[in-house]
Amino acid sequence: MSGRGDGWREALDSLEGRDLIRRDAVSRLQGDQQFAFKHQLIREVAYATLPRALRRERHAAVAQFLEQAAGEVGEVVAALAHHWGEAGEGDRAAEFFVRAGDQAGRGWAKDEAAAFYRRALELLPEQERERRREITRRQAVAMQAIFHMQELLSKGVGGGAKPNAAENLPG
Repeated sequence: MSGRGDGWREALDSLEGRDLIRRDAVSRLQGDQQFAFKHQLIREVAYATLPRALRRERHAAVAQFLEQAAGEVGEVVAALAHHWGEAGEGDRAAEFFVRAGDQAGRGWAKDEAAAFYRRALELLPEQERERRREITRRQAVAMQAIFHMQELLSKGVGGGAKPNAAENLPG
């Protein structure tokens, strides 16, 4: 909430007092407070009451804020993709979805990577053939990794242990 007037703070305190939002213990942006709706239905109703043009403006404002406030864009790349997409900025959103896919693909989140690439492809016009081809290649690599991981797990590689399964913990 840094850089914003007391009006924002009062509004957020009021919403928190009415049990509509909650203050997160940790914020993605250092030195800032982060809030979330207490329930998905509250979020959906609040969102539905905003006119479409205003929603787009708000998403663009959030995306601009995140770009400026985030020390490292990589920390919020998926959020940037979402907000630019909802703001109607398909090209910018697609670029951030690709970056989010690359980030997820560097770890074990291959399914997330494939989904981010799919979202990027949905936003790009058919005329951008070369760009679409490269994103499709990245999506295929992620999907191939998913297939191989599932195949290894089904064959019981590693003693049939599932990653992060509670029964695999010592003790």
